[in-house]
Amino acid sequence: MTAVIAYNDECAIGIMDHLQRQGIRVPHDMSVTGFDDDRLAGLAQISLTTINPSQLEQARVAVDVAIDRAEGSHVKRIVRVAEAHLVVRGSTAPPPVSRR
Repeated sequence: MTAVIAYNDECAIGIMDHLQRQGIRVPHDMSVTGFDDDRLAGLAQISLTTINPSQLEQARVAVDVAIDRAEGSHVKRIVRVAEAHLVVRGSTAPPPVSRR
């Protein structure tokens, strides 16, 4: 295994801590990626590569739905695709070269 993709940044930071305690170097031995671009992900000591899911767009959708429901409109299901982007930091690198 050369990489871990975590459910969110908090899990990814925990994984990075665990790997470091086991003597596994991030990203030299194992790359780690999170999701949600938490404020801690950008700290220099963490430097977590993550996906930023456009929280502003998610908030806009939530407010639109809340307003529609408050005005009496019944919304059964809404499907919207919000843009997300990769934020590359120091927790990822190309996989190590195989020693076979």
